[in-house]
Amino acid sequence: HPSAQPAAEAAECARELYGGDSAYYKMHDKIFEEQGKQGQGTILFTVDDLKQWAKDLGYDKVAGCLDQGKFKSEVQKDLADATASGGQGTPYFVIMGKDGKGIPLSGAQPFSAFDQAFKAAGA
Repeated sequence: HPSAQPAAEAAECARELYGGDSAYYKMHDKIFEEQGKQGQGTILFTVDDLKQWAKDLGYDKVAGCLDQGKFKSEVQKDLADATASGGQGTPYFVIMGKDGKGIPLSGAQPFSAFDQAFKAAGA
């Protein structure tokens, strides 16, 4: 969806500027929390919303990072890599088998789909 790219960039900015994975996941969780307040289905939000949510967390520098587009190409590359390996939605996982081949799982999947993929992978 149109808000996914800037949301991913905002989380990457938080990771770099505010302490690694912990900051990344705080930003990630804030994005999902705020979009959840807007209703069900694909929720659209703006870059200004992302900047405000980052500010709410004390991550004031995220706004400048987003404006600079520092992680734009990295996020685009991640999307291209996921698409090339079979990704068709989020979340997207690849369960690697002992033979080095991956089993893709796209979109929200029940536990049984993961269980089946792990068994097929020999895990």
